[in-house]
Amino acid sequence: MATRRVYHEKQVMALCGVHALNALLQAPIFNEVDLSEIARSLDKRERDLMAQGGLTTPEFLNFVAEDSQNVSNDGNFSVSVLCEALQVYNLQAVR
Repeated sequence: MATRRVYHEKQVMALCGVHALNALLQAPIFNEVDLSEIARSLDKRERDLMAQGGLTTPEFLNFVAEDSQNVSNDGNFSVSVLCEALQVYNLQAVR
């Protein structure tokens, strides 16, 4: 009988999302750069949507003044980023 190994990454910084995705996929597929690119893409799409309401509205100005809601400076990624990453493999997270 063959033994089956489970892929596991040791927790580094606040990269829980990276480690969770890789544990789910059972391989070192994603890194913080990959997820940061997805976060930037989501940020741009959100900014574009907000801009449709007007570039001088208080809502838009407040939105662009805030930091990204998709990635924090310490490496935490939003659920939206993780869901986008899973779509690369035709997987879907159910909230």
